[in-house]
Amino acid sequence: MNPIEPDYLKDNAITIADTFPDPIAILDTKGIILWCNAATFHATQLAPEEILGQRFTRLTSFKTSEIPKYVRIFASVLTGKDIEPIETLWNRKDGTSYLSEVRLRRITLSNGKNAILVITRDISKTKLAEITAGEDEEKAKQYLDIAHVIIVALDTNGNITSINKYGCEILGVTSTEVLGKNWFDKFIPNMQREKTKTAFQSLLRGDLKIENYKSSVLLNDNTERIFLWYNTAIRNHDEIIIGTLSTGEDITEFVQVEHALRKSEEKHRLFFENAQVPLFRTDLQSGLIIGCNLMGAQLFGYDRTEELEGKLTVSDMYMNRSDRR
Repeated sequence: MNPIEPDYLKDNAITIADTFPDPIAILDTKGIILWCNAATFHATQLAPEEILGQRFTRLTSFKTSEIPKYVRIFASVLTGKDIEPIETLWNRKDGTSYLSEVRLRRITLSNGKNAILVITRDISKTKLAEITAGEDEEKAKQYLDIAHVIIVALDTNGNITSINKYGCEILGVTSTEVLGKNWFDKFIPNMQREKTKTAFQSLLRGDLKIENYKSSVLLNDNTERIFLWYNTAIRNHDEIIIGTLSTGEDITEFVQVEHALRKSEEKHRLFFENAQVPLFRTDLQSGLIIGCNLMGAQLFGYDRTEELEGKLTVSDMYMNRSDRR
């Protein structure tokens, strides 16, 4: 939901659009973003102040080199011309990308002014399905090469039959060096190899559709990175599984930050619980004690912290009523 909306954007249609799963935005005739739904913030990973009130050409969601093309398309739509949906690669704030289909249409707002309605849909999985079906091989190859994720196809033995340019760059290899090589033997660390092979076999049997599968990958320089994988089985025209297609997103930094936060939280929790003085956590507005250590509970005559938490306030610590103000 946008923090500030002009009156001409406050109607039922806008309220409904804000619940749509696909990113939707409204731009004025100068290309300034007047409104967008919640899905837009989620898809781009940008905050409202990074989108609203900004000219679309200043967004980091697409390459700078493509701006002239989008300006021409925008100008064409302003004239009222209907255009075919555009397929483009959108970048998220964390550096990952997804293939999207963008539809633009000129509309008239309730204040009588023209504007541009933009609807964006993530079609990455649809394109992967086309690739596995062998449709439009040239477009499939282009998508494989520009996608900012590892895309790798394996045969039923786990040998690499196809890998995109970005995948080779991340792994530190060339396609000629790895095509025909076994993915698990070359790129999966020993400690995870059997577990990953077991998941692969389940996928080949059709027993399991593995989404959001996290595993480490061993790069050519022997360093390890953590990837989040989306996997699907490749079938021939007889519906027989002949391999797999996987897309992998590097989440190493995210996992490291998550681990550091958990470690920090555990450190502070142990300090809080084992401190040799009474410690309390309180709600700032109500003064209610929402947490305490054992010494804090014992100060009030309780044997367990659960007996105190959520029942007393800070003012209850004072014996004299005059001190409780």
